[in-house]
Amino acid sequence: MTLGATAASADNQGEKVKAMRSFAPEVLALKDAVAAGDMKKILGKEKSFKLLTTYWRNNKADFKEMTDLYNGIMDAAYAENKEDVKELYNKYISRRELDAFAKLPPPENYHIWNVDNSMTTR
Repeated sequence: MTLGATAASADNQGEKVKAMRSFAPEVLALKDAVAAGDMKKILGKEKSFKLLTTYWRNNKADFKEMTDLYNGIMDAAYAENKEDVKELYNKYISRRELDAFAKLPPPENYHIWNVDNSMTTR
């Protein structure tokens, strides 16, 4: 039955989706804090950054890139270096997966968006 089928990765059983859905909203919501230079608020979301970064753990190069950005953001925030935080945060959230996630409709009113779209296309 399994001839020719590709083996499923035991490490990829929804962890990526859970990491994105659980922690991306918190990290993306820091835009105003980053712009205002609120280092205390950014440092308060360190765990969210760390857990969101696990989204890329199955790809060594991507995981290293995102881990370096996350560590850089935290180091700069601890040092109160607002410009570095802003630059690194913008690189972090501009990652294609996060950028696409940020453009999704909010989950709490998805049905409203869906109804509006289907009504206008008929």
